[in-house]
Amino acid sequence: MDPNEGLAMQNLADHLLRKLLLPHNATFLSGRKAEDVAAEETVKILKAFVGFPATETITGPITLLRGTSDANPAPLKRQNNPFGGWWFREEILLKLHEQFDRIPISERLQRSAVRGHIRATLALAPVWNEFEELWCLQLEPGQRLTGLVGTASEQFLDSELEGLGRLVGGAKQYYFPVIPPFSAKPYPYRLV
Repeated sequence: MDPNEGLAMQNLADHLLRKLLLPHNATFLSGRKAEDVAAEETVKILKAFVGFPATETITGPITLLRGTSDANPAPLKRQNNPFGGWWFREEILLKLHEQFDRIPISERLQRSAVRGHIRATLALAPVWNEFEELWCLQLEPGQRLTGLVGTASEQFLDSELEGLGRLVGGAKQYYFPVIPPFSAKPYPYRLV
């Protein structure tokens, strides 16, 4: 079953509100009204795309990837939710590795270059995501998942220090309010 069936940009806030009202999200709300948080999140999601995103239902088999911080961070270090909503197609990573394989550089430098390119084209600011690991979302044959898809918009490196650099964006990205349980797991290939 597609947990986001019927999703469109026009009803994104309703989908987010249903998710936020689930008991396990009470901690995330921290006493704030779920309606207010859903409205804020909708604006943030819209700003992450160039123009309005389209609705797309993808059908497995397919593998999508998500960058996250270290699963076991040091104290006071930010940890990203590997089950979050932002994903990109595995083909982006594979194509970059293919391109960098032609350049005679060390494997570590190649992985660093690939990671930097993905960070820039998906506009993943370091203050949001340290991008140390990859997780994969694998849909089984025939399994469907609806999300918003579009081009990643340009972002500042640090929203509090505007003007000190930008990430160009431009890659195709997906946003899913809910991902199917048990479909996300660590990606078997190293990122860094």
